[in-house]
Amino acid sequence: MPPATETYRLMTLPRRRTFFGVVHQHLPLALGARGVEDTQTIDGQSDFEVHRFSFTAQDNQAKVQLRLGTGLFYMDQPHFISAFGIGQFPLMLSGLPFLTKTSMRHGFVVPRANTYSLAAWDRQTVQGTNNLRVLSIGAKVFDKPFEPAKAYTKVRAFRYVANYTADDNGGGAIAANAVRDFSVPVSGQADFDIYGLSILADDPNISIRIQISGRQEEWFSRACHGLLLGATAINAPIPSGSTPFLLPYPYRVPAAGFINTQVADLSGVTNRVQVIFHGLWCEPAHGINIAVPPGQED
Repeated sequence: MPPATETYRLMTLPRRRTFFGVVHQHLPLALGARGVEDTQTIDGQSDFEVHRFSFTAQDNQAKVQLRLGTGLFYMDQPHFISAFGIGQFPLMLSGLPFLTKTSMRHGFVVPRANTYSLAAWDRQTVQGTNNLRVLSIGAKVFDKPFEPAKAYTKVRAFRYVANYTADDNGGGAIAANAVRDFSVPVSGQADFDIYGLSILADDPNISIRIQISGRQEEWFSRACHGLLLGATAINAPIPSGSTPFLLPYPYRVPAAGFINTQVADLSGVTNRVQVIFHGLWCEPAHGINIAVPPGQED
């Protein structure tokens, strides 16, 4: 144990939850479709705890219904997809537990190894192509903590940037309809707790994958459209930085790790993109292990 005189700026409980998002999509939703399902299977190692929803669609005149493999429905009747909220202002089912101990978790849980489906109905009054996507924003919940309680003596706000531009140490713009990878190295001096991200682009019609080095899981069940995460054009009146996408639980990147991103352009034109990860710079690297009363966790 460290000396009793040590001053901690941040203490975190043992963690058994890690951010995850399930992406459902109908590309496109067939004309006249009635209850067509897109099904995702939750892995067998953890439950999926749902906190918020966002959507994007070419036409909001589609109705949707979430269905669990256990036979439960999230809603009694299909509702228009716009009831889910957009990436900048998602529908919230719960508070943010890591911001206040009094927040209650009022979402729902999809048990591990179960199917989780989005059924969709085409309700357009004038028929047309409709590509739609819904992001269930939540966390994987493991039986036991995968990280012990930690303490840090120096903490400050910090940002890392996946820079898909030709300048400022960037990797270059993304060509029309192309896919490009970018790995952001994290300093070996401090851990980095990600609590949110902003995405800015010439055209936010993009998809993104995110994975942290040393962790096997990706952040999303499939490539996630930028609009589901609140991506905006660089010159948007209310840019992504004004309403960053917040994680239900912070995601820790260990010192000297990498934030790996893969962005695909869907706009059909050359696209400059920046993915900005907002978080906390936490020293010392890898933290100080501390003891907590049994049963206390994230």
